Amino acid sequence: TSGNAIPRQNIESVQFLNTTASAPSQVPSVQNGVFDVSAEQDASIIAWYTGTGPYQVYIASNNPIYANPNSSYLFSYIGAGTSCTSTSIFSNLNLLNTRFTTDMSYMFNNCGAAKMTSLDLGAFDISRVENMKGMFQGCGSAAMTTLTLGDNFDTTNVQNMSEMFQNCGQTAMTSLDLGEKFYTTSATDMSNMFNGCGSTAMTSLDLGPAFTKIASTNTGF
Repeated sequence: TSGNAIPRQNIESVQFLNTTASAPSQVPSVQNGVFDVSAEQDASIIAWYTGTGPYQVYIASNNPIYANPNSSYLFSYIGAGTSCTSTSIFSNLNLLNTRFTTDMSYMFNNCGAAKMTSLDLGAFDISRVENMKGMFQGCGSAAMTTLTLGDNFDTTNVQNMSEMFQNCGQTAMTSLDLGEKFYTTSATDMSNMFNGCGSTAMTSLDLGPAFTKIASTNTGF
């Protein structure tokens, strides 16, 4: 890497902060680098990191933090490095507003591949998302036991679900529940959707009542 960049595979934690509501003690006094990550480049959303590797990353704003419409690869490979030891990568993920996001392809691709044990997306609004190709591909492949999609995970508009859970929780995940709103009526590609998911330990896969069709392509069960 060069300049202020740090290798994302060596980022072991990402914490979102509402700086108005957060106690001062939650904001580190030592900052290795401060980045303006707002779309307008007006410093309304800032990010910084601590540590020398593995790194802890903080993203903070006084205002709502909206994910980009195209959030493809947003958290890809974070926590994938062998130096990462944290079992929980994300804090306050509910502060990331995804209501305008339409593309979540490979969003968590190989995220937490080394040590992450759980991932909770219970606060995610995916009502406009059309592309979830490879969204959880390789996510938590070594140690993840729990993937929680939550009550808001409504896939009504999702067209591409190919490779979505491929190799997700490959070694330790014993069950996966897609919930009540995992609709497949708009899906046109579900190829390799579950290929390798929980391949070592999984004993239960609950598709839920909304999973009403299997595409003609290979779903990789």
